Amino acid sequence: MDNLLKYNITALCKNTGFSILSVSDEDSSTFLQSQLTNDIFQLESDSIDHLLSGYCNPKGRLVTLIRVLRIKQFQYILILPSELVQTVAKRLKLFVLRSKVKIELANDELSLVGVWGDDITIGVGKMGISDGLMILRDVDCPKFGKKAWLIGKKNIVQNSINNLPQINDFNKHYWKSSELLAGNLWIDKSNTEAFTPQSINLDLNNGVSFTKGCYPGQEIVARTHYLGKVKRRLILAEVNEHQSQDYEIKKNTPVYQSTINENSSLEVGFVVDVSYLELKNDQRKVLLMIQCQMNKLKKQCSQITLNIQKSDGPKLTLLDLPYSMDDSSETK
Repeated sequence: MDNLLKYNITALCKNTGFSILSVSDEDSSTFLQSQLTNDIFQLESDSIDHLLSGYCNPKGRLVTLIRVLRIKQFQYILILPSELVQTVAKRLKLFVLRSKVKIELANDELSLVGVWGDDITIGVGKMGISDGLMILRDVDCPKFGKKAWLIGKKNIVQNSINNLPQINDFNKHYWKSSELLAGNLWIDKSNTEAFTPQSINLDLNNGVSFTKGCYPGQEIVARTHYLGKVKRRLILAEVNEHQSQDYEIKKNTPVYQSTINENSSLEVGFVVDVSYLELKNDQRKVLLMIQCQMNKLKKQCSQITLNIQKSDGPKLTLLDLPYSMDDSSETK
């Protein structure tokens, strides 16, 4: 277990809310290439071992997001939200037809744990192997530091965790917060088939390829890309919990932009996901992923504020996303 210790794991999350699908056999690569928004053939190079992708319905709406890992030739692992894993497995199997592809739930055999560590030196998008464990380095979290997915047989994962020094075991809100801070909105049952890839910034987050072949909904996704600017995008904001305790903040809660000088307000978007960040003084910040109408959203300045639930509701603080939005949409 010494190899895992070298990563100096500072915290972990045993219950991330994610599950694993196994996709294997000799047509697995071409099958996934025909189903997902990203270019799966990238995983056959030496540059990356895993990538983020979307899975759309024929109307170009996202059924789910998936992190795809290539273990070896013709063998892949798909990481996706647990509450959608059965739906996605059933849907994928409908398209196998005569292809030589085997799709199986892997939760009984494999465990999936989220970890943060000071010395996870594996490159982002790469995989390390340690004592039978696969360690998938993901985008760093600005709050918790270097982040990775830990995958392995259940007994190996458990033994490895038991041999670590005593560290924090965070609940799944921490892992969700880490993902939101990375700019990832993971689709769940409440919003499956509700968003296009561009409307949740998946194209900005390297989750869509516009040069690969066809996949369900590809024509609609490509048309949005080539014919005009995206009307809706995600932004990330936070508010101290004590400032919002008199308000119920949940999905679909409206967000308003107020202009002080003009004494006016305009609804510009709504909350699509909520999580929490613990503060050292036992207070919490509410972390909000918001979908905004980009033609209405103005740049933040001292005379403009964003407010939650109503025009004079709690004031939001915008947070930076780890990718640029300047090349795809402009705020006025």
